Amino acid sequence: MNVYLEIEAEKCTGCRICENFCSFHHEGAIWPERARIRVVAQGDDGPFAPNVCR
Repeated sequence: MNVYLEIEAEKCTGCRICENFCSFHHEGAIWPERARIRVVAQGDDGPFAPNVCR
């Protein structure tokens, strides 16, 4: 079964839940360093940009 996480960059708040979900799906544990998604901030308060693997 394929699982997809739809990322809407314009709605990103920098919460990083997508990193946790991705790492749990691929690694079986919450391990954000191993996620295939990275949330990048342009400063402490954003704007935020999720970078997704292809």
